Amino acid sequence: MNKFTLYIIIVCLLIIGAGFYITHKPINTNNNLQVEGFSKKYIKAIQQDSFSNLLKTVYKNNIKITDNKKQFFCTIFNQGQFLNNFFNTNTALLKEQSYGFKLQLFATDSLQASFEKIQIDSVNYINIPTDVLVGVINQLSNK
Repeated sequence: MNKFTLYIIIVCLLIIGAGFYITHKPINTNNNLQVEGFSKKYIKAIQQDSFSNLLKTVYKNNIKITDNKKQFFCTIFNQGQFLNNFFNTNTALLKEQSYGFKLQLFATDSLQASFEKIQIDSVNYINIPTDVLVGVINQLSNK
């Protein structure tokens, strides 16, 4: 088994493990947030390390990740029309700012995102909208 295959398997296992920490019902990709409106039930907590590794696997050298005590930040660039895939093409998320995350899409071919961090049992988690999680995982499966 080569290193790339091993790395993909490890990332997949991290994603599966993070799924056990999600405190709400499983992700339902049939929900359309624009129709139902957005609420806290569409926010999932995922371990910061797992989400960071997932983003690095999907975006490789086209992402910059930083954080502080309260926020996790990422800037994605050089993705062109595929930037919408980050948030599963749910443009309503670009307007939402009351649930601890903010997404900004720029015409200069970049997207900036910030997510609220929480700590559970000394482990850092990030509150992420389900459409972001689904969008990033879909890109992983399309690579």
